[in-house]
Amino acid sequence: MRTRPILALVTVIAAAAFQPAVSQNLRSAQGVGDPCEFAVLELSDLDRVNARSCANEATYLQISESQLAILPVAGESVSAFYVADASGISPTDYSIYHSESSGIGVQLAEPVIAGQPLAESTATFGSTQAIEEFQDLSLEAGTAKPLDEGHDPRRKAIQKPCISTEYASLGWRQSRPVEWRWSTLPYPGDSAMAGYGAPAIIAARWITTPKSVCEGLPAPGSNGLPEWGPKQNYLGLTSARGPNVSVPPPGAAGSVTCAPPDGFNTAGLYSLSQGFSDRGRPLAVACVHSTVSGGPYDSDIAFDLRRNWNDDLTRCVTPWSPNGVEVYDMYTVALHEWGHVYGLGHVPAITQQIMRPAFGACERMHGLGSGDWYGLLYYG
Repeated sequence: MRTRPILALVTVIAAAAFQPAVSQNLRSAQGVGDPCEFAVLELSDLDRVNARSCANEATYLQISESQLAILPVAGESVSAFYVADASGISPTDYSIYHSESSGIGVQLAEPVIAGQPLAESTATFGSTQAIEEFQDLSLEAGTAKPLDEGHDPRRKAIQKPCISTEYASLGWRQSRPVEWRWSTLPYPGDSAMAGYGAPAIIAARWITTPKSVCEGLPAPGSNGLPEWGPKQNYLGLTSARGPNVSVPPPGAAGSVTCAPPDGFNTAGLYSLSQGFSDRGRPLAVACVHSTVSGGPYDSDIAFDLRRNWNDDLTRCVTPWSPNGVEVYDMYTVALHEWGHVYGLGHVPAITQQIMRPAFGACERMHGLGSGDWYGLLYYG
């Protein structure tokens, strides 16, 4: 089953639930009045800002009480896709689209609680025209897929990853091979920093080769099916830059978020703890910057530096946690985040696909589920 191609399948309580307390130190000094005078916008400001065509005067958008997002320049978009600890509460996935003619449109996904989204929708703010300009409508239309007619994604029984054919397209795809590097920052002299790149490299190959945990899936390019789209070139290590994420500026209330694009595709470790409670700290985040005409051009993945990461293909232990307690499988999380880079959104946890929104300690999936496979075959 193909699901609506917008961000994740998650709970939306009401638009009011997304209205945050703005970063007071950046905004309150200017008083209450014209939103065009503020460096930080609230979601409730977007309609007035778009009507007056003054979006270029702002720098940040407060999308939740703990999340402050960089506003992209006109003609570009930025999307952040978090993967959560299954025992906690995930941050809000977001996509911000800035059209030169239509202003700013925003799509938000309600945080996932303990790995379980409760509904299948997203919240939209600002200009829907701006969002549509960036999304490829041919990807939204899609093509009929061979599905299990008996599959009911709402049933409560946990399904095997080879039963569900559910996936979500984000409405865009990589138009060229992703050329990327693994960062050895913040400790470039530590051999372990380079070693952690191996799972990310292998997971990227599982996307582009491709590799599935399911048997009997149709071969790309056979029987009228499209050729496999995702491609990547690993360029080696770098100590010149880390993944393109950042903390908010001084005086701003917010958590680690996507930074302005630097034109490089980079994966690596970064402390994702700022602005999140221990229970809400994400395992990783993928940031994708796109243009309205050329699609994605800057994709980065940051893995939480303060987690115990497993880089062993056969067992789930680390020297710091020999019993596997609170150890997270980097292959699995990396495969999930690469799925976002190649245009897949979240699907409900019940589907047991790699694109489910959260993973627990030692939870492993070293290959694509059937839904992941079909999503990348037709939309990747």
